[in-house]
Amino acid sequence: GLGEGDVFARPPPPRLAEAVEPVARAARAALAEARRLSASLSRRARAGLPPLVLADAYLTRLAKAGYDAFDPHLESSRLTRQLRLTRAALFS
Repeated sequence: GLGEGDVFARPPPPRLAEAVEPVARAARAALAEARRLSASLSRRARAGLPPLVLADAYLTRLAKAGYDAFDPHLESSRLTRQLRLTRAALFS
């Protein structure tokens, strides 16, 4: 298992990535299910879905970082986040 020291250790132990990966995969599956179900939602209900693009982008970066939850490249810039949200709101 993981202890508190493992979570804050630098570099993080491989056990941490092994714990993060299944959570990230479950989140990715939940996003896919939300996308699948979104077609049956009213336009008003779909208005709450654009933030999912941010989660999707984060999960992609997390996978590329080997599920290192502390990788400094995980966070995107404010501008990038705003552009993604705007595009999702306009074209979904």
